[in-house]
Amino acid sequence: MGESGKVIFDNMIKIADKLDASIIISTGNKKDELLALDIASKEIKNGKVSIVDYVPLDVAYKKSDLIIHHGGHGSCLAQFYYGVPSVIIPTHTEREYNARMCEKLHVGKMVSRINLNSSNLKDSIDDVLNNITYKKSVCDWKEKVFNDFNNLDKVVKLIDSL
Repeated sequence: MGESGKVIFDNMIKIADKLDASIIISTGNKKDELLALDIASKEIKNGKVSIVDYVPLDVAYKKSDLIIHHGGHGSCLAQFYYGVPSVIIPTHTEREYNARMCEKLHVGKMVSRINLNSSNLKDSIDDVLNNITYKKSVCDWKEKVFNDFNNLDKVVKLIDSL
């Protein structure tokens, strides 16, 4: 598990028992899954956290009210496709740009990796889950983009207008 992933994981584990949610943490590989399971077994009491090495993107988004991700292009685009808001913790500059754009469109909330702590992570999760405007915004954008997705000129004009 890389340094950024460990910081995100550690902060998520600290608040897991305080969230009224079922949580799935995808580590990306078996080695990190085993490490995460070992850490979590000492920290989590409520049994609402599952740790796996991989969750297919469509399964994750179709079954979630909120996705926490690192701000990669695929994750950001998937939130529009599936209509699911996010909390984004960007791990480098390109991803920070994506996170800021999602925040500007009010489809997600960015938590800076540098300023990440369990308190602001929990506050951001609560805000996105409890403030209906995030869900409404992402669904509005989903409709705008995917109703005319086959009309390339219209999609390009929409993107240029941002």
